[in-house]
Amino acid sequence: MSQELLKDKQSIQRWGLDNRSLFIGLAIALLGIGGIGLWAFQWFGTQIQQNTEENLLAIAKLKSQQIDRWLFERKSDAKVFTARGPVRNTIEASENQIQDEVSKGIAANIDLIVTETQAESRFERIILLDRRGKAVWNSVADTNLPETVADSLVRKIKSEPNFIDPELIDLKI
Repeated sequence: MSQELLKDKQSIQRWGLDNRSLFIGLAIALLGIGGIGLWAFQWFGTQIQQNTEENLLAIAKLKSQQIDRWLFERKSDAKVFTARGPVRNTIEASENQIQDEVSKGIAANIDLIVTETQAESRFERIILLDRRGKAVWNSVADTNLPETVADSLVRKIKSEPNFIDPELIDLKI
């Protein structure tokens, strides 16, 4: 048996392989594999991050477009609603204190118009305000607005009394 070990030792020495050389070779291989693995991990991580950012930007752009479209539709709803004769006449009648039979008849039709508008547009509440900010007509029995909402509306009306186009107002609720 000792002759066989001697032969194995001689063959190992003949090839120049000893424990130290094997260890160094193994260490170099492990470092190479680890370095390539680390590089691949960082590269894939960067790619995943870029893809995620692109997806989030696309989602944000789409959501922004949806919000813009929604706001445009709400403004269009308001324009159509206020362009109706009975709505305009009701507001004018309240401002001018006209209480003749014609204005009372027009005001009576406002319930039908508001009911239709609420059903079509799914509004919870519709309030008609005169140019002083006073509620002329309210679709809900409770005619009082929260104080912060009323203050925001009155401030807007006083700052720009002749505005015609629908406008978004920060209600600060």
